[in-house]
Amino acid sequence: SFCLEFGDFALKSMVSGVTEAMPRNHIVGRMGGDEFVLVLNDCTEERAKQILDHVLSNVGGKTVRKRNHATQIFVSAGLVYVCPTSRKQELDALVCAADKLMYQAKRAGGNRLQMQSIQA
Repeated sequence: SFCLEFGDFALKSMVSGVTEAMPRNHIVGRMGGDEFVLVLNDCTEERAKQILDHVLSNVGGKTVRKRNHATQIFVSAGLVYVCPTSRKQELDALVCAADKLMYQAKRAGGNRLQMQSIQA
């Protein structure tokens, strides 16, 4: 049906905008539905925030159109920065923490970033 086709088109448009905003040595992966994970490696906390801010400005608030249908894309991001001197962290715990931050950003109105740093 066109509804599913349009949903897929909107997701592909969003992913295209995200990957264009990301530096080449980082990873974009789909968690499921409309949730994605971005793995930023070997960068400072400030650089990670800059990258996510760039993703938000490149994708958030944009309108996707196909035929006579249109939808606006909203991006809510949770960023967990792990200081390189921190003790080893479990990936599942980091994804869970980022997911909670993402839902905080979504509840705050979307097209925004919530951050947490792990320094220990």
